[in-house]
Amino acid sequence: MKITNWPKHRCKISKTNYNYIFNIQNSITKPSVFIKPFLAKINNDTAEILIGHFREFQDSELPIYPLSDNINSFELLKIITDYYLSDQELNFQIISNILNYMDGIETKIEDKKRYISEKLHLSPKPKTIETFKKFSLILPQISDYLVEKKAPLKVWEYLTILNENDQKIFLKLIKTFKPSMSNFLEIVENIAELIQLQKEGDIIHQIDKIINSNSPQPLMQIKETIVQLRYPVLSAHRKDILEIFANLQIPNNLTIHFDTNFEKKEIHGSFTICNNDDILKLQHFCREINIDNLKNILKKL
Repeated sequence: MKITNWPKHRCKISKTNYNYIFNIQNSITKPSVFIKPFLAKINNDTAEILIGHFREFQDSELPIYPLSDNINSFELLKIITDYYLSDQELNFQIISNILNYMDGIETKIEDKKRYISEKLHLSPKPKTIETFKKFSLILPQISDYLVEKKAPLKVWEYLTILNENDQKIFLKLIKTFKPSMSNFLEIVENIAELIQLQKEGDIIHQIDKIINSNSPQPLMQIKETIVQLRYPVLSAHRKDILEIFANLQIPNNLTIHFDTNFEKKEIHGSFTICNNDDILKLQHFCREINIDNLKNILKKL
């Protein structure tokens, strides 16, 4: 875009500042185009848009935020923050980029703490800052998914535990199945805890195989695989009981279930009787072998 007749709007920033701003604005997208001042780098009669959306205006109407030649990095950061806060909240992705950018700014520690507290609404404690800075390690496409789904803080924290290759598997999972946030949280939380316990084994490889398979219920299979690894004793015990359950030959007018988490020592059942045949089905079920199997299940609960 050519800018003519704008001698009083010579907005310049240093090359160093420009690189920082470019990195920050790359992580930010806006849903629509609107009339709002641009932050722009102007050389001679050409304006290069750094922050904001392009829209055709007559030269005399193009809104540009004027920046002085000697503006420092910290002041520029505050301008950008105010720019985005004017019409949206700062998500975790943006906050992470801002905090990493702040590492390269030389200014008073008190000013940085005040900015983090008042503008970013975070505790300026080092542990909190380091937690948010690590979010920049998450693959950009996964970050976009988390922002779109309004993922809670703990999901971002769990993902920072994964290395880049593991994250690529999760990105494939997102693209293939488009999981709900509740399903995604359950999977990521369990994987992160397995990694922390150093018990993850080849679970990521197993997840990748399930993604590439034609499983009718892939997310359910992934969650079951993770639970088996995380709770091996419990999973083996559940499998043992389910094998006994499979031998019960339950008729279609009877349902029986038990607490698979073994919090209650109970077997629940319900049946439907619509005719004499339904009575005979129940009578046939109550054979000695089935009664013995039910007693065995109850004993193992």
